[in-house]
Amino acid sequence: LMIVALILFISTFSIRSLLGMNPGPEFMPQVASVLLFIVSAGIAIEGYGHSKYYTEEEVDDEEKKYRSAGRRKVLYSVILIGFYVFAFDFLGFVISTIIYEFCQMIILTPVGQKKNYLLFAAVSIISTVFFYIVFNYVLYLMLPVGLLRFIGL
Repeated sequence: LMIVALILFISTFSIRSLLGMNPGPEFMPQVASVLLFIVSAGIAIEGYGHSKYYTEEEVDDEEKKYRSAGRRKVLYSVILIGFYVFAFDFLGFVISTIIYEFCQMIILTPVGQKKNYLLFAAVSIISTVFFYIVFNYVLYLMLPVGLLRFIGL
């Protein structure tokens, strides 16, 4: 994840500003990539700290099951991000982000915890609409409309 954050940060330097705005359109992606790097580093440090306390013989079957579930969640998340990237232009920001957030919440729900689909749908829709409004009407950054262009959005 730290590598992805680093690649994202480097790629922001290729973003061109047409109006010479300060801060320019690269500002928020740079901030997000730095925050992603910091959070990823924290997770890595915490994971390394926990790994000192366990040897493979000390890990019981229950812990192995949770580790396996964690690895599957990472794999599913990577596949979901791939879907999001490829569907973004065709489906547009609103539809692809709602689907992505909803599915990501399902994936990240802890094993054994009941999934609240109605809450997931509400959070996905509300947060996506909020970000769409902020990007379009506050930051004046147009996001791909995708399939919603047929209803005039």
